[in-house]
Amino acid sequence: MQHWLQEIYERDHGLCGHCHEPVDLLGIYDNAPELDHVLPVDLGGSNHPRNKILTHRRCNRAKGSEYSDSDIAREVPPFLCVVCGKPIPDDLLGRPGQIRKTCSKDCRSKNKRKPIP
Repeated sequence: MQHWLQEIYERDHGLCGHCHEPVDLLGIYDNAPELDHVLPVDLGGSNHPRNKILTHRRCNRAKGSEYSDSDIAREVPPFLCVVCGKPIPDDLLGRPGQIRKTCSKDCRSKNKRKPIP
């Protein structure tokens, strides 16, 4: 599975960034989920999750390496704090599979579950 796939799937609400139809995480062949760079690496884009969107394999392949100005200018949604709803700063995201769900120590302490007595 690709790095960040689950996290980007959740951030993008499970919708393809090209056709805006639902993406099945367990899809195969043309319906398999893929991550596409918004700004291609060869044009200066990074492999950071903020530069990736969820797509179907068929949509990503149909688009190929063609990028329009509107693709490059696309605003990729931020990862949001589960407590306050504010964007999580890029430097606090963490690693794939271990993404931080809160934006600050204050929100992390609010998000901790209280022990059951």
